[in-house]
Amino acid sequence: MDEETMVMWTIELYHKGDIQLSSFVDRLRGKKPKTLLQVLLEGNHLQSSQVLEHLLKQLSATQAIEALQWIPAEYRYLSCFAQVMQTLAKEGNAQETEDLFHIAEQSVAQTRNRMIISSPSTARTDPQAWRDMYTSMIVAWSKQGNIEKTIHWWNIWMQQKDLVAAAPPTRVAPTAVLTCFVSAHQPKEAQQFWNELHNLRQSGHLDEEPDLVMCNLVLKAWVMAASGRKAEAFLELVQTIHPTIELDAISHNSVVQAYVKARQLTQAMDYVAQKTTTKNTKNMTAQSHHGNGNTFPDLATFRSIMHGWSLHRQDYQL
Repeated sequence: MDEETMVMWTIELYHKGDIQLSSFVDRLRGKKPKTLLQVLLEGNHLQSSQVLEHLLKQLSATQAIEALQWIPAEYRYLSCFAQVMQTLAKEGNAQETEDLFHIAEQSVAQTRNRMIISSPSTARTDPQAWRDMYTSMIVAWSKQGNIEKTIHWWNIWMQQKDLVAAAPPTRVAPTAVLTCFVSAHQPKEAQQFWNELHNLRQSGHLDEEPDLVMCNLVLKAWVMAASGRKAEAFLELVQTIHPTIELDAISHNSVVQAYVKARQLTQAMDYVAQKTTTKNTKNMTAQSHHGNGNTFPDLATFRSIMHGWSLHRQDYQL
């Protein structure tokens, strides 16, 4: 049985309802993407954007872009652009991701009520696709370490009030922004962005609460800036406004490392002593029993302090 016959047979089973979408995609996996899509298009089998998105997801970025160029406009759903942009972002192709976003915008403007969008009412009826597209751009530029572009696209997105309200950002894009701030050695800006996320969540314009990963990214920025006082103050702020976030050993060790890096070993040891009271030790141990590895202080804590003593012993009279 040749490849084209195999594809047609699988399509027929799918339309008869004999196999589910996941099985349909699995059966077609490994077939030449161009051959497969051409058969689907020529036979008018692409009646579901879901099928096309699944097929595009299997392609490399280069193959997916090529496919978009010859897929008829009526089948180029906005969600398909979003899928290809996600592939580009994963491969770190920031400029190509941005270029494709502009192409999608132009397509929406040119076709207006045609099938470029999931529903033909307005150009904003697929907010999830727009969210995915903005997220991909932010992730792509963050991977490039381009803080200006990363922040630019975040701000552009936040200006789309109706779109953000309909499909608030998940944690992916904010985490990418914070990662970029860390790489750029901008702890103050990272903490300001954290505060912005808190406000967005309060207004319903963020899909999820800031989490431990984001918290530790801000702390990492303060470690790189050698500011133990700022790191400790931020941790206290997190515990106040986000009490549901369970701080881990990485969080506390970040504060210790920041003090050590600033040659403030006394403050580092004071912080450890403060956090190892009977009550705090019991809480940390209880968390570690749940498999979180959150016991503090741990070996990394003492290594940091000992390393600090070895580097800066001349600053202290031992």
